[in-house]
Amino acid sequence: PDPVIAGNPITYTAILTNNGPSDAQTVGVNFTFPSGLTLLGLSPSQGACSGAACNLGLLPAGTAARITVTARVNASAPEGSLTVQAQAASSTTDPNVANNTASATTQVRTQADLALTMNDTPDPVFAGDPLTYTLTVTSSGPSDARDVRIDLTLADGLTPLRLSASQGTCEDRSCSLGTLPPGSIARITTTVRVNSNVTNGSYLTTLATVSSITTDPNSTNNTATATTRVQTQADLSLSLSDDPDPVIAGNPITYTAILTNNGPSDAQTVGVNFTFPSGLTLLGLSPSQGACSGAACNLGLLPAGAAARITVTARVNASAPEGTLTTQAQAASSTTDPNVANNAASATTQVQTQADLSLSLSDDPDPVIAGRALVYRLTAINQGPSDARNVQLTLTLPTEVSLLSFVPDICTATSSTIRCDRDRLTAGDMFTMVVTVTVRADLNQGYVLIARAEGISLTTDPAPDNNTAIASTEVVLEADLQAALTGEPAEVFVGDVITYTLTVTNAGPSKASGVIVTLNLPPGLNVEDVLASSGSCSIGTPRCELGELAVGAIATVRWRVRVAQWPGTPISVQGEVSTDAVDPNPADNRPEIQTAVRFRVFLPLIFR
Repeated sequence: PDPVIAGNPITYTAILTNNGPSDAQTVGVNFTFPSGLTLLGLSPSQGACSGAACNLGLLPAGTAARITVTARVNASAPEGSLTVQAQAASSTTDPNVANNTASATTQVRTQADLALTMNDTPDPVFAGDPLTYTLTVTSSGPSDARDVRIDLTLADGLTPLRLSASQGTCEDRSCSLGTLPPGSIARITTTVRVNSNVTNGSYLTTLATVSSITTDPNSTNNTATATTRVQTQADLSLSLSDDPDPVIAGNPITYTAILTNNGPSDAQTVGVNFTFPSGLTLLGLSPSQGACSGAACNLGLLPAGAAARITVTARVNASAPEGTLTTQAQAASSTTDPNVANNAASATTQVQTQADLSLSLSDDPDPVIAGRALVYRLTAINQGPSDARNVQLTLTLPTEVSLLSFVPDICTATSSTIRCDRDRLTAGDMFTMVVTVTVRADLNQGYVLIARAEGISLTTDPAPDNNTAIASTEVVLEADLQAALTGEPAEVFVGDVITYTLTVTNAGPSKASGVIVTLNLPPGLNVEDVLASSGSCSIGTPRCELGELAVGAIATVRWRVRVAQWPGTPISVQGEVSTDAVDPNPADNRPEIQTAVRFRVFLPLIFR
């Protein structure tokens, strides 16, 4: 035909006529074919052909010979024209060679029927997983399809990953395949990822279009679609760690829960529930997203590949025994989880106990007066962090005191120790023991009383240095010396002897040390002798050093004094007593007595 479609057959008919007047001998026809044309065959009405030449033999005058030429326009031939030429010749002279040649020019058109198919795998696909489209382009010709191009329109929710073709080049969402001959096939493979947030049960439709600059006689098969059903699944993985481990009872502990979405899809309505053991007090839950209430956290949406963190703060109860505490966590989501085995986690923590038992011991009063009461106050504080178990407190008294009373009455006492046992002293709690004693009255001034306290517990004590306490109490003496002075006779004459007796009584509360008594005499009285119940005396100076005088003890000193001369007035004598101890009532330490003196007159006897 003319025009002819590239790739289709074409037929040429050559008619050679002998216009005479003679027969033409050895007649031949030669054809010249253009590029873009493929000779299929020559069929002469006489003679024979070979290649592009035909030998027709004798052609009588007035007859004609026919040569049918079959050929095919190459499918690659461009649009335009093709010219075939024919040349006739004979051994017989031809008077007009101008009509011995002929040509035929044919218009060439191009057409290529491209067909596109597309399939998807897998279908259904999980959100977050890759999805592969395979496109097949077939050219049914008849012409070459030139500048073949594939364009993809991806559905929302798809992210392109790779695009490749069996020929040509690809970029973005298009492939330029070049020329596609008739009967050839090109394949395009594109891999996309379904976004992890695509909802379960949704459908994704991707459109592909093939085009060419070559006319396509059937454009209805130039597009293809693939519709894929989307499902969701999210592999949640939960871990739980503890810090510190081991932990001391009474101290805080921090758990860190990390929930990872291993995908492929986003996890919807994610939650984590905690189970805490007895012996643990929850202080707070702090999530990196969402909100927590009680022991449960609602984290909301957790995208594929993302992780959420929950920080759990708690305190191990001070009363928790040594051993282990196990906290559990369980994650869940409304999205299907292909592996629920890793949705739970636990953390087991070793619990140790420590109780810093701190003792203090006070004394009141300090200094203390010998013979008086002394109060010890023993205070034991458990500074934790754990409860102290089987606590034993012991107060060892000085041997120089005697026990009067103690509280509380749960304590027991011997002559020198008071012991209190407690099954448990909770962290932060305080226990006080008050003990009242009497200090021996016969102790020396400056003596130091030492009381010792000790506390022990079955619970480990991290600071044992404060498990003991000492109270040092200085002893001072206070003795109320009471002095009484008598003199006999109550009335004397010059030259008589008066006997003075000074009686000293120690009314306590302490012994009196360094007791000295003195008799203050006016002029004209001379000491003849002195006798003391204890100590030593000096006659020259009416002074006696009696030494110590126990509480309640009485000492006496007797002086015999002679009235050597007329005093002129009644004799006034004062006794005085002193001691190294403090005397709370010195007013009665200086008794005084008066003795009347009479003048004796000797009248001469005159005899008359």
